[in-house]
Amino acid sequence: MATRSTINFSINKKRICSVYQQYDGYIEGGVGDDIKEFIKTGTFCNGIPSNKIEDKTLFNGFECFIAQYIAKNKLGTGGLYMSFHDISQAYTYNIDFDTETNSILVKAYHYKRKVEEYTERIKV
Repeated sequence: MATRSTINFSINKKRICSVYQQYDGYIEGGVGDDIKEFIKTGTFCNGIPSNKIEDKTLFNGFECFIAQYIAKNKLGTGGLYMSFHDISQAYTYNIDFDTETNSILVKAYHYKRKVEEYTERIKV
């Protein structure tokens, strides 16, 4: 059986979009670790620089980050789906970009415990 998850992307707590991932929804060894690693592999910028930054993915704003996350994880038919409504899965991840602090807050919840399982603020 798959461990499903929902990932909600928001800016200043206003949801932009959500995706439903059909498998590997766990925090450790699954979607949770994937989210953290994906954020850390990139550099956020405002406009595309003329010089290349070695070994770094560029995120031209948070919306670009969302698009690249989806592109990286949508590997063909199935697996990852756009979702435009609230759906409850085994894990829910909220990824919020705060424009005042220029940081991303990642929170993870398990459907049975209804409490934060994981929280991390990442400065971008």
